[in-house]
Amino acid sequence: MKNFTIALLFLIPSFCFSQQFLWSTTKIGELENSEAELIGISKVVEKALDYYDFYDYYHDLSGFSMEGFKEFLKKDLSAAKLFPFDLAGMPEEPAVFAFKGNNGRGSMVIVMFIQKENIDLILFTNESGEGALKTYPHETSKFKKWLSSFWNHTDKNSINKNGTLNPSSEVEYGLANRHYIVRPNITHNGMISGRVAVEVRVNREGEVVSVRPGVKGTTIMDSALNLKIERALTESLFNPKNDAPEIQTGILLFDFKLR
Repeated sequence: MKNFTIALLFLIPSFCFSQQFLWSTTKIGELENSEAELIGISKVVEKALDYYDFYDYYHDLSGFSMEGFKEFLKKDLSAAKLFPFDLAGMPEEPAVFAFKGNNGRGSMVIVMFIQKENIDLILFTNESGEGALKTYPHETSKFKKWLSSFWNHTDKNSINKNGTLNPSSEVEYGLANRHYIVRPNITHNGMISGRVAVEVRVNREGEVVSVRPGVKGTTIMDSALNLKIERALTESLFNPKNDAPEIQTGILLFDFKLR
């Protein structure tokens, strides 16, 4: 509990300055109407590994019981303000939330893993502090194994026509252990709203070898937009990975909103 308190004291001033929800596997509380990305459970580890690659340090705040965490928040109202949803109203299935803060010196991200009787948190930052652990590139696989020790959900997920996750689908989202080196630049006129699911195939060098917009999970059909997505992804680049499949296939989701 001591390390958890120290980390939250380190975190709170930053989130008071600026707070932004990034993504979640379900939407409750303030997330109901937010622009936070909704992702499948199978994509969570990949997201966490991206933060491990980007930030210099992380805090291990894992291993809390649900009841113990609730009692802590009752006693520390400042910490409770970081979590604007009622844990008692959480759905029974496992869920993850990620949000970012910035104190003017740099950003930090906290990822919150919620399961029936447990809550685990990881705080990623570029500032050292008591309890901070260094993120070493050569220890990425070790970090992934540790993460998988308390979060090992590989459910396949897709998006229903109403935009909600369907846990019975056979589609796997994302590209495991891959992240952008060169991000796609997709221009959008703001005249259309919805989601485009794209099947992308990437080789070990990180080059995109094929793109197929409009696969299962797509909620809008626009040929001009699909062409822009295809061109942008073809020009993008992922991180090289020698132990990846010769051709790795995944589904990427792109959300577009009216302006």
